[in-house]
Amino acid sequence: MIAVLIFVGLVLGAGYYFRYQGTGPEEPLDGEDGGIGGILPPIGENLTTSTPAAAVEEKKSSDEAVAFYVLDSRTQLLVAPDGRILRNLPAKTETLSSAPISDVGGAAFSYNGSRVVVWFGSPVVQYAVFDTATKIWQSLPANIEAVAWSPSDLRLAYFVNQGDAPGLSIWDLSSSKNLPRLALRLRFESPVLAWPAGNKIMIGELPSLEQPGSLLSYDLKAGSLSVVMQDQPGLWGIWNKDATRGVVWQSDRRGGRLSLVDGAGNLLRRFSLLTLPSKCGFGEVAVSPSSSTPSASTSTLAGTATSTASGVPQKNEFLFCGVPRGQELVRALLPDDYLKRALYTSDDIFRIDFRTGEIRSISLSQKFDVENPRVFGDRLYFINRLDRKVYSLPLD
Repeated sequence: MIAVLIFVGLVLGAGYYFRYQGTGPEEPLDGEDGGIGGILPPIGENLTTSTPAAAVEEKKSSDEAVAFYVLDSRTQLLVAPDGRILRNLPAKTETLSSAPISDVGGAAFSYNGSRVVVWFGSPVVQYAVFDTATKIWQSLPANIEAVAWSPSDLRLAYFVNQGDAPGLSIWDLSSSKNLPRLALRLRFESPVLAWPAGNKIMIGELPSLEQPGSLLSYDLKAGSLSVVMQDQPGLWGIWNKDATRGVVWQSDRRGGRLSLVDGAGNLLRRFSLLTLPSKCGFGEVAVSPSSSTPSASTSTLAGTATSTASGVPQKNEFLFCGVPRGQELVRALLPDDYLKRALYTSDDIFRIDFRTGEIRSISLSQKFDVENPRVFGDRLYFINRLDRKVYSLPLD
């Protein structure tokens, strides 16, 4: 424990030195694109466009939602803006909790949808967990500033800056007998948490053009803390399921830039497309060997691709992003305008295959401001910020 605390102190000391001295290590996203074999082709190369049939986008909810979880192709769980917890079916909507909650700021479902954490209230934000099976609410400790679910069980990570035990705590909510455990003693301004992999928790800062942000990675098993990126304006990222890839946003005078990085923050690719991390999501999709085998002119992120002899469908990792059709992002103050809902966009979907390098554009037949796209089964689900309803698209 002493060794861990000393290491944490050294990491944070270096971070504060670089922030307040105005200098730091070389930024991993500056300079030329890549530097590794198999760079993703820029937009315009290996680009195919699919124009969907009319009404291919299917509205999955008649109720507005701030968060959703797909149980199956016919059933979704929703958190409404007024705090109601709903089970959405094709012919009806069941209310699991009708307790009115004011000023709902957001919500997040556990890996299997059996729990959902909701944060609400202003100026003092409170957090509570709802059990979708027992229909019982459970309050969480005071002064929580950020939460994240484990990707594989009912552990909830939360961050507190106030009190005698500031830092990152883990609470296993699978049993009422379990108590929270302080995993890392740390103070971190405006924290944002992500738990992409079993033992890896990302600790970032609320993204803003006004404030340079930093990103730390905490290894639960090793008890080690490392700096992934620091002092980047508007720093904001999402991660794939094993935290080996991330999509990171950085603000600049032209709006910003979106990049693909590895788990250590090293640049893999700077995208030509301009969008925000909340409009993107990683997902695995089953594809046939013939459709997943790249052409001779296609490069991959892992080097030369190899085809398989069997006819068994494989699961490829894709990145799905809602990309604005116009120049709204170039003219805006990002990410602040978007997060404050002072900016709305009209998007198309871009699908990036990490194995083949193919970038495919899917033109949407309606006006959508895509938020939180997620793959469930053979469909892509997302919230439309324009009407706050859940929609889905087939993945062919």
